[in-house]
Amino acid sequence: MATPILNKQVLRDPPKVVCVSIAPEVDAGNVRTVEDYFEDMLEKEKPRDVLLDLTNLVFGCSGFLGCLVYWKEEVRKKAGGTLVLFGLRSELASILRLTALDRHLTIRPDQQGALEAVGS
Repeated sequence: MATPILNKQVLRDPPKVVCVSIAPEVDAGNVRTVEDYFEDMLEKEKPRDVLLDLTNLVFGCSGFLGCLVYWKEEVRKKAGGTLVLFGLRSELASILRLTALDRHLTIRPDQQGALEAVGS
């Protein structure tokens, strides 16, 4: 079980857009740490939109996939905003396609595309 590396950065304000990066893996042993970090960020930063940088994420357990759907709804409910994922490795992108989560989540190839997806 690796300890996840979690970082956040405000990219724009107003409206506030926060980018959260997660690496190198989210597994059953550390998914709660990642959930707590995300919830704490929403509470303290109060962003309208959240970009999730998954460039350096090499593994995400099924619990993490559930988090993505939950976080999408939380960002929408709390601020009327959007959760946008970017930088997905091909393995994670394939899992999202196989589970049909790619139809429910906003996914862009890079940070610039993610910023464009949330508009101004």
